[in-house]
Amino acid sequence: MKSIRRLGAHLTFFLLALTGLFFGSPAPSLAASTNGVNVVITNINNHLGATASRDLIDVSVSITSPITVSNWSLQILSSDQVFSSRSQIAAFAANSKASGAPLVTRMGATSIDPLVPATASISLTGSDAMVRDLGVHGFWLQLVINGRAVKSIPFFSYGSGGSSVQPTPIVWMLPLVEPPHRDLLGNFIDDDLAKSLAPDGRLGQILNFGSGPLTTWLIDPYLVESVAAMADGYTYGQGKPGSGQDVAIAWLTHLRSAVANSQVIALPYGDPDLTTLAKSDLKYNLTRSISEGASRLSALLQQPVSNVAAWPLGGLIDKSTKSLIENNSANTFLISSASVVNTQTATGSSNLGSKTSQSRLQYDATLARQLVDLTPLSANRLSAELTMITSERPSIPRAQILLPPRLWSPNSETMATIDSVVPIREISLDQLRNSPVTSGNTLKISGLSALNDGEVSALQLVNNNLSLFASASQIGSWSVRNEILRSSVLLSTSWHGRNLQASQYAQSAVAASESIVRQIRVLPGSYTLTTLHQKLPITITNDSANPATVVLRVIPTTFRILQPAYIQVSLEAKSKTQVMVPIDAVTSGDLTLVASLAAPNGETLGDVSELTLSIRTVPAIANWIMEGAAIALVIGSAIQITGRLRRRKKLKLEQESLVIDEL
Repeated sequence: MKSIRRLGAHLTFFLLALTGLFFGSPAPSLAASTNGVNVVITNINNHLGATASRDLIDVSVSITSPITVSNWSLQILSSDQVFSSRSQIAAFAANSKASGAPLVTRMGATSIDPLVPATASISLTGSDAMVRDLGVHGFWLQLVINGRAVKSIPFFSYGSGGSSVQPTPIVWMLPLVEPPHRDLLGNFIDDDLAKSLAPDGRLGQILNFGSGPLTTWLIDPYLVESVAAMADGYTYGQGKPGSGQDVAIAWLTHLRSAVANSQVIALPYGDPDLTTLAKSDLKYNLTRSISEGASRLSALLQQPVSNVAAWPLGGLIDKSTKSLIENNSANTFLISSASVVNTQTATGSSNLGSKTSQSRLQYDATLARQLVDLTPLSANRLSAELTMITSERPSIPRAQILLPPRLWSPNSETMATIDSVVPIREISLDQLRNSPVTSGNTLKISGLSALNDGEVSALQLVNNNLSLFASASQIGSWSVRNEILRSSVLLSTSWHGRNLQASQYAQSAVAASESIVRQIRVLPGSYTLTTLHQKLPITITNDSANPATVVLRVIPTTFRILQPAYIQVSLEAKSKTQVMVPIDAVTSGDLTLVASLAAPNGETLGDVSELTLSIRTVPAIANWIMEGAAIALVIGSAIQITGRLRRRKKLKLEQESLVIDEL
C-alpha cells in the first residue's frame, strides 16, 4: 500500500514537472508586479461653486511603475462620514484601505511606461464633492490596475460654513536657524551657507514664503551675524575664497525688508539646546546668549528687538528645562501641544498665559507635523485640521500658531498652501498675545535626552580656557567677548542626530580656545652663566591684540638653584617683553628651569616652557691662586723693569766717564 502511495506521489511530481516544461513557469502574481507602483498627489483643489451642482474636487497625480501598465484607472471613493473631531481625522488619514462604491472613475488615457512618470487628474462634481456647511468629509483616491485596487490615498474636503462662523485666527511663525558654519574664532569652515542663502536654497525660500507683514520671524542672531560676515567678504577652509558674498548681501537686504513691518523674536545666540544646558549646569551660557543675542540681532537688522524666545527642542520640556526657562530673561516660552495636558474636550488656544512674566505660547503638534513637508497632501490635511478646529467651536475663535521645525526646508516645486476655502484669518503676534487666555491646561513633563557628554565637556573646557585668558587681560572678558558668545554653538540644537560632526566641531573649538590662551607665553631658550649670582633674561611674548598682566614663575628642577621670586609683568599688546630674573646658584653645572605664566588669580596660563641653563664658574681657591699669581707676576715685572732701568743708568754713567778720560 505504501509503495502504491509513493508511486502516486512520483507520478504527480512527474506530471507537474512535465506541465512546467511544456507550458512554462506560472505567471507572476498581480501583487508582485504592482509592488513598485507609486502614486503621488500633485494637486488637490476644492472649489466651491455658485451652486451645489457646480462644486468641484479636482485631484492631480503622478504615477510611476517598474513595469508597463496598460489597463489602469483612477477612482474617488467617499467615506460617507462628516467628521466631528480631530481624532477622527487622524484615524481616517491613517487608513489606506478604501471602502464603498466609487463616486467617479477615470480610465487611464495612455500606458504607464517603466520609470517614466505618468500624469493624470480626476474630478468630482456636484453635491457629493464639497461640504457646504462647516465640516470635513473624507475621500480616497484609488489606483486600479487590471481591475484590482493597488493604491488608496485618503484626503479631505471641507467647507467654511455661513457668515456666523468665526474663522480661526492663525499666526505664521517662521524659524531662521542654520547649522554652524564658523568655528570658535569666527572663521568659516565651509561654503555651504552660500547655497542655503540662494533664492532656491533653504533660507532663501523661507524668506520668499513669509513675505507678508503678519509673519512672525523666529531668528537665531548667530545666523544673521554669519551672513553679515559673508557680506563683508570671506574665505573658508585653508584660505579658499568664498563664493557667497553677493548672495549674502542680497539675502540680508531681503531679510531687513521682510522684518521691517513684521514681528521679530530672537532666539538665544547660537540656538543652544536648553535641555543640555539645564542638565549640565551651564545656565550662565544661556543668560549670556539671550542678553547679547538680542542686542546683536537688533544691530544687524537695524531695528529694535525686544522679544526673546525659549524654544526647547520639539517644544517638549522636563523638570530641569522647565526650571531653566522660568528663571531666565526670555520673555516668550514656546511649547508644543504635546507638552500640554488639555482638560478641555476641544482644541485650546495658542495663548496659555503664564505664571511668570513670560508669555507661554503653544503651537499645535499635529499642525506642525504637516508643515515638515508642505506637499499638496499634507496641506490638504492641514486645511482639514484647521477647519475642524473652527468646527469644534464655530462661535469662539481660538488662535493657532503655525510653526515649522527648526531646519524647515520648503520645496518651491511641490509646496502647497492652506486652501482658500478653510475658515481662517491671519493675525499678528501682538493680536495673538491679546487674545483670550486658555485656562485649565497644565504642562506635561517629558523625559528628554541631552546632547552627548563629549560636547558638554568640550564646552566646559572652552569656558575655562576663555575665562582664564580673560582674567589675564586688562580688559577682561571683552578681550574674548566674541569667542565666549560663540561657545554656545557647541550645544546648538542642530547637532542632534549629527554626533560625528558635533564631536569634530567640539574638538576644533577646544583647540581654538587653547590657541587663544597660548597667545601669551614664555619663549624657551638656552643660557650660560659665569657666576653663581646673575640675572637671567627671560622673554615673554603677547600675540593678542590686548594688553595683559601675568605672573612669571620660574621653578628649578634641582636644589642647586634657589627658588626665584615670582614676578608680576605688564605686557603690551602685540609685544615681546624681557624680564630679568635673579638667579642664585649653589654650584655650577647643567640644569633645567621650568618657566610658566599665571593669571593674577593664580591659575596657570597656557603651557610651560623649559629653559636650559649652564653655569660655568671657577672655585674660590683657584681664584685666590690666580689672584696671587697675578700679583707675583706684577711684582716680578716691576722688579725686572727696575733692574733694566738701573742697568741702563749705570751703562750711561760708564759711557760718560769713558769720554771724560779720553779728553
